Amino acid sequence: MSSGDSNSEINQRIERIQNHTNVQGLILVNTEGNPIRSNMDNSTSLQYTRHAEELKTMTQHVVRDLDPQDDLLVLRLRTRLNEVIILPGRCSTMYDLSVLIHPK
Repeated sequence: MSSGDSNSEINQRIERIQNHTNVQGLILVNTEGNPIRSNMDNSTSLQYTRHAEELKTMTQHVVRDLDPQDDLLVLRLRTRLNEVIILPGRCSTMYDLSVLIHPK
């Protein structure tokens, strides 16, 4: 999502992601780290947001330690039961997006 995208374009993209059959949850997080849109209950959204932020921060540090010119674009974590995809915002006006998927 680029900063030039309108709200309707962003909403269409979010709806398209949410409508995938394997997507269990989607959380859009503002620059302060608060979920502003989610299809999960509030406590679950907050729990995933907190853990996603920790994973994102740790991974960003590792990427920058390995190459200071590099940057984290996508973090994809797959477990036996679920998959989490974290798309960090790349500037101060961008939102983070986390998607919880139940793989087939």
